[in-house]
Amino acid sequence: MTGRVVLEDRVSISHRQVHVCSGPSAPRYDVAFAGQANGLLGAGDPGALVLVCGTHTGDVGLRVVLHDAEPPLDDAWQDVVEATFVPAGRAATVAGLMDDVVATVELAPGTYRVR
Repeated sequence: MTGRVVLEDRVSISHRQVHVCSGPSAPRYDVAFAGQANGLLGAGDPGALVLVCGTHTGDVGLRVVLHDAEPPLDDAWQDVVEATFVPAGRAATVAGLMDDVVATVELAPGTYRVR
């Protein structure tokens, strides 16, 4: 099953974090991870996501692919975490912790499953 790639780029990160924001402010780390045990994907702050990488500081590859149905798992992945994401607006920005915006992704209204 293939999806539509809407972003494939390198993200400059620091402190292991990449942020996805669809609202007026950056994700709140304490809210994003409240009640979650995975430590890799903070999705508790409405309209925002915090992705945690293994690399502390540097560039990491990031690909955003939109699928119409659930894609299969890839056995090559070490860890897999899924969460629900409801955008607060029609666009979401992808940025490193220091607000280095990599891209803005246009999203249709609705509920998304993030893996």
